Amino acid sequence: MDIAGGTGSLSRAVKDKNTPLRLYLQQKFPNARPIQAAYKSEAGPITVESAGAAAATVGTAMDLVVRFLLDPHDVPRSARILLPFDEYEDVIDALSRTAGEAVHDGERGRQVFSQAIWALALCVEAHRTGGMSSPLILDLFRSGEFDVQTMLSQAPAGALHELDALRGLAERVLVPRLQRPFHLGPEFDTSKRGDGIDTRLIAAEADLICNGLLLDIKTQLGNKNSAGIRKDTLSADHLYQLLAYALLDYSDTYKITQLGLYSARYGGLHVWSLASITSIMAEHEVDFGAARQDIWDMLHA
Repeated sequence: MDIAGGTGSLSRAVKDKNTPLRLYLQQKFPNARPIQAAYKSEAGPITVESAGAAAATVGTAMDLVVRFLLDPHDVPRSARILLPFDEYEDVIDALSRTAGEAVHDGERGRQVFSQAIWALALCVEAHRTGGMSSPLILDLFRSGEFDVQTMLSQAPAGALHELDALRGLAERVLVPRLQRPFHLGPEFDTSKRGDGIDTRLIAAEADLICNGLLLDIKTQLGNKNSAGIRKDTLSADHLYQLLAYALLDYSDTYKITQLGLYSARYGGLHVWSLASITSIMAEHEVDFGAARQDIWDMLHA
């Protein structure tokens, strides 16, 4: 069964209230309000405002910022697999090395780090959209201009400012609280990509899993209230996305015991035990293994 309702993507499927996946989650875990209310009461003021950079790219880039802070040797697969050419992969590898080497290069390396991260984020976005909605990378490659220096020059000043501020906040409040083992960009039993033909039943790649904590990173600005002050809120979509990732871990490969959301602009790390959040949202104790079996059976129907 196509539980993503033709979207192909878990993240898009949980936002569409008519997909089989979203309908299952709403029926199984209908009570999001207590979690949302507690989140709202705990949320602090915004720390990193927008400097005008493309919001979606900032979000993608922030995921990569945390990954490289945790592992400077990371090479994001979602950036690398857009084009099956050595010339393309070599540039991605070089950009990854540049980001990794700049992580511990003090103030001198901060701008280079942000430039390399932004470049990689553009490539990840091109992969996720198939390149059609983000034609820059394909155009550069076709014209022979896809190289490290050209890609490092793509980040506007506003993007560099935002990424540096977001990085600094994450280094202070997030990274010290994350424990090994780290799984960066983890895929799941039915979403793993092979080396040949794409046999995924659904496209699903989480941000990271750290010692059993499945963590999603969000860079949302939040809406302004009547006083013009931005407030951080938690949507049901965010909760359902976390639950859906955990449900896809059919073989319990990652031993997920906690779900978490890091609100990058607010510096807020919110963590729930898997047993607690599911029992609250379902309004009774949940057999999570049975729920994983439900999703598995739906995907293979």
